[in-house]
Amino acid sequence: MPEAHQVAAPDQSIEAQEEWLLANIQNRAIPLPSFTDILNRLHAAGHTDRAESGADLLFEALAARRDDAALLALLGLQAAWHAEDPPFAATCAKQLIAFFQKDSATLALIPHAGFNKNLPATECLRRFARLRRLCPGALCYEKTWGFGVVAELDAYAHQVAVNFDKKKAHRMALAYAAETLDLLDADHLLARRHRDGQAFADWLDKDPGGVIVCALRSFGPMSATQLQELMIGLVMSAEAWKKFWDAARKQLKQNPLVEFPARRTDPLRLLEKAKNYDAAWLKTLRAERDFDRILKLVEDMQTSLTAADRTDELREAVEDRLAFVMLGASKLRWGQAAQAVMLGRELGVAWRGLNIGDYTAQFLQDTVFLDTLRDLPARRLRSFFAFTHEIGGEDALTLFFRVLPETASSALAEMIDYLQTAGRVPQVIETMRKLIGADRASCEIVYWLCRRPDLAKTNGISTAGNLAMEALALLEARDATGERLKAKHQLRALFEQPAWLKTSLDAMDAGQRHDFMRRLKNSTAWAAIDRRAILARILKIYPDLSVVLQDEAASAPAPAARLTSLRSYRERQALLHKIVTQDIPKNSQDIAVARSFGDLRENFEYKSAKETQGILLRRQSELESQLASVKSTDFEQFPTAVAGQGTRVTLRHADGKTNTYYVLGEWDSDEARGILSSRCKVGEAIAGHRPGDTVVIPSATGNTVCTLVEVGGLPSDIKAWIRGEA
Repeated sequence: MPEAHQVAAPDQSIEAQEEWLLANIQNRAIPLPSFTDILNRLHAAGHTDRAESGADLLFEALAARRDDAALLALLGLQAAWHAEDPPFAATCAKQLIAFFQKDSATLALIPHAGFNKNLPATECLRRFARLRRLCPGALCYEKTWGFGVVAELDAYAHQVAVNFDKKKAHRMALAYAAETLDLLDADHLLARRHRDGQAFADWLDKDPGGVIVCALRSFGPMSATQLQELMIGLVMSAEAWKKFWDAARKQLKQNPLVEFPARRTDPLRLLEKAKNYDAAWLKTLRAERDFDRILKLVEDMQTSLTAADRTDELREAVEDRLAFVMLGASKLRWGQAAQAVMLGRELGVAWRGLNIGDYTAQFLQDTVFLDTLRDLPARRLRSFFAFTHEIGGEDALTLFFRVLPETASSALAEMIDYLQTAGRVPQVIETMRKLIGADRASCEIVYWLCRRPDLAKTNGISTAGNLAMEALALLEARDATGERLKAKHQLRALFEQPAWLKTSLDAMDAGQRHDFMRRLKNSTAWAAIDRRAILARILKIYPDLSVVLQDEAASAPAPAARLTSLRSYRERQALLHKIVTQDIPKNSQDIAVARSFGDLRENFEYKSAKETQGILLRRQSELESQLASVKSTDFEQFPTAVAGQGTRVTLRHADGKTNTYYVLGEWDSDEARGILSSRCKVGEAIAGHRPGDTVVIPSATGNTVCTLVEVGGLPSDIKAWIRGEA
């Protein structure tokens, strides 16, 4: 038999270990884990009766010593054994009552820990431990109320009072507090903020990565979105988040104990020890078949190992797995394929046995490029634009501009930013101007411009008022899906922002404001209750618009008419007719043929045809909305006393040079003939002015000051153009 002074449990047979346990159970020098380790071995080996008997003897010894911490740990072990046995909670309660019978304050907490509510014993013990820590000054956190400090424990009323950030002196029943309150230790993120606010602010600024690590330790694994919601709600403003997260992410990428997920929606985790890129890791990589997991494993390795640390064996394994992703993801998940290609380039992969030039050229195709943008993580968009530009040169930049109207909101801002960095600002402005002028701007582009009204106005793209009108028209179009639906939600959210509404309304004249209010009042883009809320916000800004909401139509001013020439109206009618009678039926046939090829999950022809269907239906909806909201006219008998629709105007520049223009409707434009849309920068700048007036015309290079020399009627050749005869 082992001596009584032995501390370590023997690594021998079950019988020898049990004998050692019984001989040393009264030995205070032996730490509790030595005993519980043997008890667990007995239980795992199927000797449950021996384990329970040993635990009971140990419980009695701990109770005699009044060692409550060890006793509760032992009960926790037994509770884990009885995880599927809820009645064991009652046994735990009886043992606690017997142990704390002379401690009235602790005894009073037991009924509130849930032992009588058919809960697992482990949960009841957790609640009991939480209640024991409740005392004035204890720091806590509750999901609804946030951070708090315990102010009072009222045993008589069975309540605890907490001073939460969101509500002071909030009283909670002990049973509810035991269920929902988290007691914070000194290293918890919120405890550090509470302890020294200035030091915490300095920490946020100097060590954002350390702050995120502390948040993960304090609250457990969280996705980037969950972290954002947590941090903005507790320790920083929404405006500060992006800068903070960008800096934190860079630091965390260098931390071997932080595991980034393969998918954005999955949580970040803290590892107990750094990853080791040894034979076991190589075996895991070679056996992996999930594309996202392969990319994640390679990205982690890229961050952790320098080029000098990567063995030839590792390089070969990485090349093999990245090629596996590229070949497998093509035509199905282009975003994954692009990530594999870019990782390979960054790691210097040789791509033996693969024609990498032909493969990468696929990304310069419109449909492949757009598919890739939709599939790529946001953090990879910038590098993908650079990669595409590198392999395609000027052709890639031409591609960017060509697909701009179809680019999803998640990638649009990044693409425009890249084009600006590449020195293509004038082309970006001109593209935006043409899309808006031709009513071909997507929800994504209108949203981007609505958030930058000064840029749109300064560069002659559109005014904030016209953009708001455009946004309303897009919201009233047919329901969208996928990324387009997300963009519509973003547009809709703008109408809930008083500041944006004020900027937009201020940019309108009185007639436009009344028209905007009238259209919004009758819009089907919102539920009735949401629409009334928006109208109420507008009335706070412009109370006089309440006249639009009155039943008497006569009390409201006549809305400004939206007009275009007979020629332009018929052209759009013809385009709509072609889409409805030719393009959509042909596309339906293409879909049917593609469906006949088999498995739709790997059917590129089917996927391409369905995307074309979405584009055609969206264009049909846009044209129908445009034709319903704009009226055609021949501009006969239009007043010519002031510049505006249906007038000939002559402008004189500072150098004496003159230009004559013909201002027609919204969709009218013919640069060679001098025909201008009433919504272009010149048309909007001169509207309402008389001969002799000085007008300021915005341009891409700055404002131009001109004099309006003459205003008159339209000549016969322009009238013939309006009728479609020229």
